[in-house]
Amino acid sequence: MAGREILIKAVVQATPMYTMNCFKLPDSLCNELNSLIRNFWWGQQDKERKLAWLAWEKMCTPKAEGGMGFKDLKAFNLALLAKQGWWLIQNTESLAHRVLKARYFLNSNFLEAQIGKKPSYTWRSLMDAKEVLRRGLRWNIGNGRRAKIWADRWIPILNSFMVASPKPQNFEGELVETLLDCESEQGRSQDFLHGGGRFSTVMIIIVDRKEIKRERLACTAWCIWKNRNTAKFEGKIKQAKEIVSEVNALVEDFKGQPEASRQRAPSRIVGWSPPREGWFKVNVDGALFKELGSCEIGVVIRNERGLLMGAMSKKLDLPLGALEVEAKAFEEGIQLAGDLGLRNIVMEGDAKMVTDALAGRCSPPRSIQMIIEGFRRWSLNVHAWQVTHVCRTGNFAAHLMARNAKLVNDSIVWVEDTPPIIECQVTKDVSGLDLVSF
Repeated sequence: MAGREILIKAVVQATPMYTMNCFKLPDSLCNELNSLIRNFWWGQQDKERKLAWLAWEKMCTPKAEGGMGFKDLKAFNLALLAKQGWWLIQNTESLAHRVLKARYFLNSNFLEAQIGKKPSYTWRSLMDAKEVLRRGLRWNIGNGRRAKIWADRWIPILNSFMVASPKPQNFEGELVETLLDCESEQGRSQDFLHGGGRFSTVMIIIVDRKEIKRERLACTAWCIWKNRNTAKFEGKIKQAKEIVSEVNALVEDFKGQPEASRQRAPSRIVGWSPPREGWFKVNVDGALFKELGSCEIGVVIRNERGLLMGAMSKKLDLPLGALEVEAKAFEEGIQLAGDLGLRNIVMEGDAKMVTDALAGRCSPPRSIQMIIEGFRRWSLNVHAWQVTHVCRTGNFAAHLMARNAKLVNDSIVWVEDTPPIIECQVTKDVSGLDLVSF
């Protein structure tokens, strides 16, 4: 079997690759090739029929998913042609792009081009693969002058990446720039297309290998990870020189510390802390269950003595990301506090980016701006509110309530009664405030 796998992947499926890069093979030819490959794999000779123990579609899935990693020739053909289309989009000064533009899309771009009259077989093949390319592209918004509101993929929401609501009757704008603030639009870069692949980072340590030390490696990894998060959630990307300068500054700062201060200090387990007298603390947390296609929210409200005033487990059938769920938990938390008639509240959660955005220490990412605005509207129902950040150990009761939400249909609210799932945790929070471990 191993020899047959090598022959199929290295010879049979690799031989037509050059042709498939430029032309779309007829479906009948792809089906015939797949049939020959399938028969060879199962050991069929001449007109002898062998039992296929597994569907060919399953055999074409990756080995990590239970298949053999064979290529579906029709899908592979379209993927190669879509790659050529992406190359045309990225290389507008190339000879191939200029020739095709002059012939087929003189006054538009490749994605808006039509098949035209009397097209060549190469162009017809590229047009067949254009939809594959379109499904994998989305706009990164700069000044909003190129992306269309309802026609393009630009919303940071999973699955569609498109605006789901219909266009209002009296709305005249077509481009995203009509939704942006004129002042904030100044100085923005142009919109650009990018693929839906994973964020990749190249780590370069500008130092001789013999001189690489653990502190420099740790500082470099930290700065790259920090830059990755800033790029993903805030849209700000540092250049390589800036990252190297930041690494050097951190290393010098580390070397300047006394040796005694570098010794490991006893780690303190941060638990739940009560609010000051007359205030109530609202702990919130969010959870994602991709297998259920839903997100869950947990809320726990306690007074200065640790007595539970209210709690909630709520399930939302919405395609939200991790950051959006955490922000939504804060909105649900302050809404519940307002419904209970609480006047002075402290909102607390373990999502640092959300707490910083609510406290005004940073501008919220685009994906949670509307949720933050909703939170501020609900905050009008309370007299005063504050936002604090706590690590997971200090927010574990809300975490348990969020995990419990997958067992409910909509939401469950407890008022002045402790849910059984967090009874032990609430007792531990009150009794273990000064717990220290080494």
